[in-house]
Amino acid sequence: MRLHRTISLALILAGFAVTSSSVRAEEEGMTLKAAAAKTGILTHMTAATKLAGLDRSDGGDIGPLTLLAPTDTAFMTLDPDVRAKLLHPANVSLLTRVLLHHVILGEYPTKRLLAAKVQNYTISAVDGTEIEIYRGARGLDVDEGRIVRGDIVAKDGIIHLVDRVLIPADLMAEIAAVPMPDKIAEAPAKPGNPEVAGAATETGSVEPQ
Repeated sequence: MRLHRTISLALILAGFAVTSSSVRAEEEGMTLKAAAAKTGILTHMTAATKLAGLDRSDGGDIGPLTLLAPTDTAFMTLDPDVRAKLLHPANVSLLTRVLLHHVILGEYPTKRLLAAKVQNYTISAVDGTEIEIYRGARGLDVDEGRIVRGDIVAKDGIIHLVDRVLIPADLMAEIAAVPMPDKIAEAPAKPGNPEVAGAATETGSVEPQ
């Protein structure tokens, strides 16, 4: 699914650990983008969506969304190598896939997530990947993370803050197979062509597709 070209920063920035009351951004007429910014703890996610080019359009025609938004602390708990790879311009496609795994079409307040008849189930993200939901004694787990603050309600959807960056296992394997940024910059030149070697070192990155 190629929704990422029309999904804005608001769609990506997206508790029940949570407090029982919702943050009623909706009452102030706030969009998801504005509500995410107001939290003050989604700056790393904001930067990532800008790098991935997911902040270029309104996206309001897609419909209400539920955003599982990793906090700044969550983003910084990523393995440093994984974080470095995802934030390198050569790996924009991988970063985009990670971000879209955090977006669900439709509104899923914590009350709805907790009302499921089964304790463990999955919901599809906009890119078709599956997000595992687990109803535990301490609240709601999503994949390897947990909703730490839920139900930030905007006029075009809902944000749940999570304590982990959610990366499916198969995608993590792909990220692990990608060379580190310094290795990308140091790609060997053909023998007898020093100009190519100089260009590779000077550029230091690969332009995204």
